[in-house]
Amino acid sequence: HPGADLTQLVRHAIRRYCADLLLVMAPEAGDPDDTAVVLAVCAAARQADVPVVARAAPRASGTWMIDLGADAAIARAIQKSAAAAHQSQSEALPELIRRLDLLDGREALRWLVPPSPSPEHVTTILAARGKSHEHDTR
Repeated sequence: HPGADLTQLVRHAIRRYCADLLLVMAPEAGDPDDTAVVLAVCAAARQADVPVVARAAPRASGTWMIDLGADAAIARAIQKSAAAAHQSQSEALPELIRRLDLLDGREALRWLVPPSPSPEHVTTILAARGKSHEHDTR
């Protein structure tokens, strides 16, 4: 199954590069091949406990905006370089570069695989629940 092979490739890359966050395009923003890649990335990320964030349409449900600030030009250059590095993008590259050039210094993001809570976060949540439970029983 091609999806399983792709998931294995992503798992290998996560281990090789010690990834602690993966950035993908929102699955609804691409074609069926793009969606297959996003699904494989999410499957591998869940297995490796690595969060996945997607670039999304600014008004899509669950998004938040980040301001790239002074690093906006660098971020766009990295995006262009990454797209140019993939042979599969060769036909679409001029249009992709044009679209990247139209973007301002902000990105809309949303979690596809949210980060796992840290042990400290879990302890805080459990402590808060315990306090609220104690308060409810008085």
